[in-house]
Amino acid sequence: MRKSIVFLITANFLLILGCKETAPVAVQTFDQPYVNQVNTQFSNIEMQCLLDQYHSRTYDTNGPVVFRVINDLETFNSFFACQSETKPAQIDFSKYTLLIGMNTGLEHPSPINISKMNQSLINKDNEDYTLRVTVTGKNSPEGKTGNEWFAFSFLTLKIAEENNVTLEMRYEYLD
Repeated sequence: MRKSIVFLITANFLLILGCKETAPVAVQTFDQPYVNQVNTQFSNIEMQCLLDQYHSRTYDTNGPVVFRVINDLETFNSFFACQSETKPAQIDFSKYTLLIGMNTGLEHPSPINISKMNQSLINKDNEDYTLRVTVTGKNSPEGKTGNEWFAFSFLTLKIAEENNVTLEMRYEYLD
């Protein structure tokens, strides 16, 4: 009997040592100069969704850059339409607004070999806002327009639906 108890205790101890606690899987993030995110970080799945939309030319009718002011989950899901269950767990839309945009793929003057992107949100008159996005890269070869994909997002305190948010794109060219 004593041997059986010692055996069971030893077996349980070995079993416990052999079990490893699984750590939560870290979300992979997309860290490239042609993607600029302020106060938020999208996963590779969400970035791939944006790239898929770019390649399928989903937003061609929006001009050279598509821009959205997202204040709710429904609008977020419609922008990331290629993901049936994309949930921005880190965004509480009752407190925050997500400003997001990307190059649509239309031919337009813009840098290639993007090396840097910067963003700033300017509150013009305590009601209206401008998101200024600066994209820095090289000049395209003579006679060609830039068509390199880029995306940006900016998470800020809630902006009321009645307030206007405009996008101001700036392009800086390196020698």
